[in-house]
Amino acid sequence: MTFAALTGRSPVGNSYTMGIDPQTVQLLQKAAWDTVQDYYGR
Repeated sequence: MTFAALTGRSPVGNSYTMGIDPQTVQLLQKAAWDTVQDYYGR
């Protein structure tokens, strides 16, 4: 979420996964992006 909030760019598709399985990474990245967009009203 920090990446999205600071850059204004979506984290979805970011290759840094911290060893987490790809499905979970995608879910967390999408949730972070949706949260930032909702918070900033975009």
